[in-house]
Parts: sequence; C-alpha cells; structure tokens
Amino acid sequence: MKFFILLDTSGSMEGAKIGALNDAMSNILVTLQGAAFDGKQIELSVMTFGKTAQWMYDSPKPVMDFGWKELKANGMTPLGTACEALDAALNNHTIDGEEISIIVLSDGCPTDDYDFGITLLDNNRLFLLASKYAIALGEDADITSLKRFVKDDSHLFTVATVDNLLDTLSSMIYRNIGGKTNTTKVLNTESDEEWD
Repeated sequence: MKFFILLDTSGSMEGAKIGALNDAMSNILVTLQGAAFDGKQIELSVMTFGKTAQWMYDSPKPVMDFGWKELKANGMTPLGTACEALDAALNNHTIDGEEISIIVLSDGCPTDDYDFGITLLDNNRLFLLASKYAIALGEDADITSLKRFVKDDSHLFTVATVDNLLDTLSSMIYRNIGGKTNTTKVLNTESDEEWD
C-alpha cells in the first residue's frame, strides 16, 4: 500500500495549525510503522505546498525508514502545482496492483490554477483508481477545490478546530490499512463518532 499525503503549509497555517499538523503526522507515522511491523507493506510520500510544492523525500519510502521533518508555514497555497507534482510522481512509479490512498489537507483557497492540475490528475489512471480524501481545516478552507479533488462528497471532511485533526487523519489511515476502502461513513468531527 502507498500513501500520498499533500499538506498545505501556507502562511495561514502558522501557529496552532502547523503545530497540530506536525503532531498529528508524527502520530500517524507511528501508527503506520506499527502496521508495517505487523507485516503490512506500506510506503509513504508526503508533499508540502506553501512557498512551493515539494516532496519531503525524492521517492516513496517504506514507513519504517521514514523520518518526520518538522513543517514550517510560509507562502501561498499552490494546490494546482501540488496536483501537477502528484501527477508526475504517480507517472514515475510502478504501482500496479498496489492500493493507493491520497489525502490532501488545506486551510485556505488555492492561489494558482488548481483546475488545470486536477484535470491532469483526472486523466491519470492511478489517481482514478486511488482512494482519495480531503480535509478542510477551519472555516476559510476552499470546499469547492477540495470537492473537485476527491469527486465524492463523503470523502471530504471539515475539521473546525485543530483539536480534531489527529482523530480525522487517524480515521482515514485506519480505514485504509484495515483494507476497507469500498464503503465509507462521513466522519462527524463535532462528535466522537469514527469510521465503522
């Protein structure tokens, strides 16, 4: 299984949001490493998009070898550039037969041509086959672009406060490493409900 996680690190993420995101992703990495220890083959790729869109590592890494690098917030929200980079990464790796999960998180509006980037992905076979999820963090997140990314409203989650970020990310990860990717239940981040 491969996870591609795209994280908004624009200037609006500064402060509590970027701190919560670093904490949440550090915890998620521990969860994935535990699953790998139990015999699951899991690789992880993390991209940040803020000042620029860039991968944390040049290629997907086995989670046991993945060292988390603390994120800093700066720049704009180049979601379109991030989509183009994801398209290139999917084209550059042989992933046939593997499950792919893609998660994007953003707290703002794209500042570039996200429609072009998502159109590229819409023509990418691996993207179309992947399980896709989006997290809209806070009230200023652009729901339209995130819906366009995931195509399925039930895979878009609104997280009102950073307090619910870890629970939301964990639910997505547990769902996928458990192998249950065909049916979903909307996660209500205002309560303690999680995936069935």
